[in-house]
Amino acid sequence: MKKLLLFFSSILSLSCLTGQIPIGHFRTHLPYNGFHSVAASQDYVYAAAYSSIMLLEKQTEEMSHWSKVEGLSDVAITKIHFDKNSRTLIICYENGNLDFVRDQQITNVCDIKNKQIIGSKSVNHLYIQGESAYLCFSFGVVVINLKQYLIQDTWFTTLNDEKFAAQDFTILHNRCFLATDKGVFSIEVSDYRIADFSTWKKEEGLASADFNLIESFDDKVYVNRNGNYITLDSIFIYENDHWRYCEKITPYNTRSFDHTEKEFLVCDWDQVNVYNQEDSLVYHGEWIEVGIYEQAMEAILDGDKIWIADNANGLGYVNRTYYSWKIYTDAGPANNQVDGMSCASNVLAIVPGSHVGWGLNYTPPSFSFFSDEKWTYNKIDFTKYGNVYDITNVIVNPRNPQEFYLASWGYGLFKCNNGRITEHFDATNSIFESFNNLTFISGLAFDNYNNLWVTNSFVAGVLKVRKSDGSWKTFSLRPAIGGGEQIVAEQILCDSRNYKWITFPRSNDLIVFYDNNTIDNESDDKLIAIDMNYASEIASTTISAIAEDVNGRIWLGTEQGVKVISQPGNVFKGTAFPQNILLEQGGYVSVLLQFESITAIAVDGANRKWIGTSKAGVFLMSENGTEELLHFTTDNSPLLSNTIRNIAINHETGEVFFGTANGIISYRSNATFGKENYDEALVFPNPVREGYTGTIAVSGLKNNSFCKIADASGNLIWQGYANGGELIWNGKDYYGNRPATGVYFVFASDENGKEKKVAKILFIQ
Repeated sequence: MKKLLLFFSSILSLSCLTGQIPIGHFRTHLPYNGFHSVAASQDYVYAAAYSSIMLLEKQTEEMSHWSKVEGLSDVAITKIHFDKNSRTLIICYENGNLDFVRDQQITNVCDIKNKQIIGSKSVNHLYIQGESAYLCFSFGVVVINLKQYLIQDTWFTTLNDEKFAAQDFTILHNRCFLATDKGVFSIEVSDYRIADFSTWKKEEGLASADFNLIESFDDKVYVNRNGNYITLDSIFIYENDHWRYCEKITPYNTRSFDHTEKEFLVCDWDQVNVYNQEDSLVYHGEWIEVGIYEQAMEAILDGDKIWIADNANGLGYVNRTYYSWKIYTDAGPANNQVDGMSCASNVLAIVPGSHVGWGLNYTPPSFSFFSDEKWTYNKIDFTKYGNVYDITNVIVNPRNPQEFYLASWGYGLFKCNNGRITEHFDATNSIFESFNNLTFISGLAFDNYNNLWVTNSFVAGVLKVRKSDGSWKTFSLRPAIGGGEQIVAEQILCDSRNYKWITFPRSNDLIVFYDNNTIDNESDDKLIAIDMNYASEIASTTISAIAEDVNGRIWLGTEQGVKVISQPGNVFKGTAFPQNILLEQGGYVSVLLQFESITAIAVDGANRKWIGTSKAGVFLMSENGTEELLHFTTDNSPLLSNTIRNIAINHETGEVFFGTANGIISYRSNATFGKENYDEALVFPNPVREGYTGTIAVSGLKNNSFCKIADASGNLIWQGYANGGELIWNGKDYYGNRPATGVYFVFASDENGKEKKVAKILFIQ
């Protein structure tokens, strides 16, 4: 299967010019601050991250990216290699999928991915000779023809039911050498029995140890024996038909080999060394000297430069001639992990922590935010607040988008301003309570009066509020929730009525609290526990998502589909209960998403529901949930994973952000929240240039406005209703024709029928 990379260039350039992506298109939001594999062509350097590749144009130093949106077939990249003879970039994925990029085309080879094979399908290393690529896997070696992209042969490395993991491969003087986890083996290239591993000769003079790297250079073969915590790595050389220990090359933890005609490179854990044909050291680079620590994963020789893929710091090079160095990174979030997401006032904030299992997972802390079409993350020194881990949730203050709050599962609450921590609250300095000397915070929500409500788990005072004046108050939620130290409160939703809906995943409880808008007067408070299964068709045991829609209904995600409370205003009367949504097809009745575990629910400007699942991707459902409008999976879209962690929507632009198990990807939908007036109406794209056939959007409208498009003479071209605050038009008149070159006007009327000219569109044929 071939795809043109250039197909996306017009979309990307349009995005750069306007700060938005076209409606109906995806874009990724991935980190470019750490890489594990590197390759170089004449014009580009390629650096592989987990879900994408960064391209550095050598002459201009301009950076661009390839991901599934640009045409890559998969995520979880493990290895890349550029073959100069065929001018082909080979991209290897963890699941055995392979992409071959040549002349702006991608050819995908998925035979290994689809093959039922016992063992890992991740490529350990690869070797190229002529038109053949030799790929090493735990189960053996696969030979692929680089001209036709066909699998030529497969050599399974199993002998008498004992498996040998193929680590690396090379050829010297028509003899194949294979490094495995139990020794080095060889065989003549021309031996017709090569696919039979029992015919391979085990190399004498080498132990039955783990050899992870092998390379042929200057009529010799170099192999690295893996060390352990007690012994260091060691290198052996095959020369004149026998092996010898190499005393001149003494690595600590060898990460990669590379060579040119006259030089041999060894990438160690904190240094890069280059040797000549006599194994004498000709260049020694302490990678740590340039401010980088022991994260150099791979290095390659490229003229005077040595390119290094550093897993913690980016793509770097050292110039041996001028003794200079440089690091390249690009804007993106801190990492691929995303657990908490929040979007308000055109600002998206994310955190990576995890509270899976409700224990400590020790996820390193960080937070990132996306504002003005640019990602920013801060390498904050959390150690001043103790050994902080598991930042699980984040919220953007809707009245001050420069202010965030970060919830930590065990380490309290952090307040951030302009990307910097300004306050830290835990049991030692605030109203929060601790359990086993840890402060467990999860749910965060602002109410209508800008009070911040917080859930504090494993303690009696489960619900805390930081009032808008900065003071704190606590609520126990008893007797609605039982006592004990194992109370886990996860999410909190402050709805349009100012009710606080709090989920308790361990006990499958849903508690509703209402302070009657008098926080300090507890005498008029209301509290009730909701029976999740009283009126439902399908019994559930876990609440995993909660959201309020435009009409005030409460949507709940469970491990068995979706439930809805249709009349939440009656909740304190005891007459409002969650119900499943029933679907009727062909005389049969089913429950909406009954067999899916729901992980996230978000409501867009048209009151449609974006629903994330644990294994089935994302569903877009109609306002009442009875019609499936879209369903994105990794098979039918660029979605990075079918496991969705969270969903957030920028209601100003209609962009929907999906936090997946493999990073963040967004989709520009066709709905935004309506405005109070038409002062911010905006057309995208504008002008509409010749050749553009995509959707035209008019945003910044009042909710569900009725719109007309007319030419300069007042002739009606097209009309329709906005989705929330956004009008979607295919750019054609009633007869299916594209309008002639000229200026066209958009007239909008609200629910009162008052019409106003809100925008104009320039068409260019």
